[in-house]
Amino acid sequence: MKSNENAIDLRRFLRQAKKSIWVYICSLIFFGALAGYYIYRAMPQYVVEGAMLIEDSSEEASAVKSAGPLSAMMRTFSVGGFSTSSVDNEVHLAGSRDVMLRTVRALQLNRLYIGRGADGRRSVLYPSPVIVEAPDEFFDTLGVSFNVDITFASGKADIKISKGFISHTVAEVNGTSLPAVVGTPWGPLTVAYGDTTAAPLPERIKAVVCGNEVAAHRLYDEVSVEVNDKMADIVDLSMKYPSRKLGMAIVNTLMEQYISKRSDRRRQTAAEAIDYYNERIAAVAAELAQAEKLSADYRRAKGITAIEQEAEIMATAKLEGTMEAVKARSEIDYYTRVLETVRGRLGKNTLIPQIESFRDTSVALYNSLIENRVALEKSARPGNPALEKLNTRIAMLSASIGENASKVIDKARNDLDVKQRIVGTAGSRLSQYPEMEREYASLLRDSEFKNQLYLFLLQNRENAVLKLYANSNPAYIFEPAYTLPKPSPVKPALAALAALLLGLVMPSIWVILRMHRNDSISEPMDVAFLGLEERTIRISAEGKNINRLRSLLVANPERRVIYLATPSETDRRFVDQLRHSFTDAGLTLNLTDDAKNNSDLLRQATAATAPEGYYLLRVPDSQELAEISSLLNRPEAELLVLLHNGLTDRRQLRTILRGMRTDKIILAIVRPN
Repeated sequence: MKSNENAIDLRRFLRQAKKSIWVYICSLIFFGALAGYYIYRAMPQYVVEGAMLIEDSSEEASAVKSAGPLSAMMRTFSVGGFSTSSVDNEVHLAGSRDVMLRTVRALQLNRLYIGRGADGRRSVLYPSPVIVEAPDEFFDTLGVSFNVDITFASGKADIKISKGFISHTVAEVNGTSLPAVVGTPWGPLTVAYGDTTAAPLPERIKAVVCGNEVAAHRLYDEVSVEVNDKMADIVDLSMKYPSRKLGMAIVNTLMEQYISKRSDRRRQTAAEAIDYYNERIAAVAAELAQAEKLSADYRRAKGITAIEQEAEIMATAKLEGTMEAVKARSEIDYYTRVLETVRGRLGKNTLIPQIESFRDTSVALYNSLIENRVALEKSARPGNPALEKLNTRIAMLSASIGENASKVIDKARNDLDVKQRIVGTAGSRLSQYPEMEREYASLLRDSEFKNQLYLFLLQNRENAVLKLYANSNPAYIFEPAYTLPKPSPVKPALAALAALLLGLVMPSIWVILRMHRNDSISEPMDVAFLGLEERTIRISAEGKNINRLRSLLVANPERRVIYLATPSETDRRFVDQLRHSFTDAGLTLNLTDDAKNNSDLLRQATAATAPEGYYLLRVPDSQELAEISSLLNRPEAELLVLLHNGLTDRRQLRTILRGMRTDKIILAIVRPN
């Protein structure tokens, strides 16, 4: 006989749940009260949103185009990070930890003041009538969070500082006037009055104090920075915060700090370019003056007034080749310096100068990562995971830049060789002309080339100066921060849902435990795990359904020997009712119940095989049915198990019937009056 006792029958569960309906009601009331208390105590969460337009989002793309075919190819095939769109880069910059840290310092988000408002509910006080002050270094190095509880009574303040999930006091000052200095294990704190005009001074204020890094990390998790649309240059910022005013101030400050950081970066890049152009302009100006002096001296000495057309053409070809060669040399010099920088020969945190003619987004990203590392090294300790991750990114980007620069240098050297051959050919052609004319044309073209280069450098420097002192912002805040009219319903809804689930789950667990503890058999569904539900009949004390039981017993004409097993106690009235039912149907039921034990029953069973009528043999020891299994397995045998309502549990019945065939077992459950 196969059984599945551990499976939960839904019908039995519902029966027990119906009996325990009061447990469900009490549970729902209890957890509903807890949810209501939580919703009342919890501070409302307001949705704060803002948006800004990235106005110079094409700068990165134009820089890639001007950097040459190598960068364009790498951007096309998404190599080395060149495929990232400029707006996506701005999203990462706006949501960077450095911008979060700047916002924390600007708004002092490392201190959150909580008190009761006019409606009696807890809320964030902004601006707070009481403030907690300490030097900036205190919050930069603070690695723990603690609470400052300030209670006012009779014009005096009681200040208590505590920390830990299980709060314990680390400092306390009672009956003092503000401002007051409180010593803590991390340094002195000053508690003073703040803006007392914004709201009445509550009796108690709680200040949650943490370090700048911890506050920046929390803000990083709370703020969402996303692109409005992949085809647009709009960046949306949103967050949920328990204070309308402070939430809007945070979003607005985040956008302002991003614009400030981006402007600083633009000015820094322009200043580096100006320094480079000044150096080159000074060198080219000296070379130009020397070339002009040589040309004038030569004309005076030789008396040259005109040059033949062909000589001019050849000299022009040489000039163009020389200009391209100079450009190639400049490219080699610049990328050689890039190689030396990324390989650390000029210092660990040296920035790569950015020049408009050699603009490369990978260089801009490298400089940005170096700046982040410099900023992080000021506050991070050795082995900091963020610092190690940043060093890994810098190393990977350095390898990519070094490889790209090496390729560009090789290409420039090849171009230089070609141009030098062109210049040599033109010079060879000019050598056919009188030496005087050739030398004069060379001096004249050299002077013109240096003059054009000088003007080119001056123009680029002016562009860099304009960028340095320009007042335009890289982004426009076209939608300042705003809040929705009502608080976010998410937390109250979740609390109510959790209360409903707990209010149903906890009583259900209790019902299941009761089912396993009170495992008695009272209905046919209780023996479904044995596969006997369809072969189980409930009999009332008055004999109701006794005819159904008789029909089930005589359903198989071959089975005329019925063995009666009563695990609890024998019910003589049940046997009489069953015999009367057989008699009413015109059948004979002979009763044999004089066997003292199962061994006697084995001997008597032989005489009970006559074909006339049915035989009912009582099993003396119903707990040991295995002793008479040879009788029960006979074709003419059938087992009738008599159970009294609620007196036999399911485990006991499974033990009694272990090894028996289900199709030869019939159960009768006798209900009391």
